[in-house]
Amino acid sequence: MAETLGVLVRQLRKRAGLTQFQLAERAGLGESTVRRIETDRSFDHRLGTINRIADALDASTRPADG
Repeated sequence: MAETLGVLVRQLRKRAGLTQFQLAERAGLGESTVRRIETDRSFDHRLGTINRIADALDASTRPADG
């Protein structure tokens, strides 16, 4: 079963030792935006928003090769 974007963001955030508020601040987003993404209540995932989260988590949005 594939993980949802929300589950992946939550795992990466926790691995980085960040709260939702801290991630939101680093990404320049509202805490409610991070919360909606993590709980899969947001289905309009704008690429800019996902890139901001990835940058804040020092993660790549590019698919892994192989």
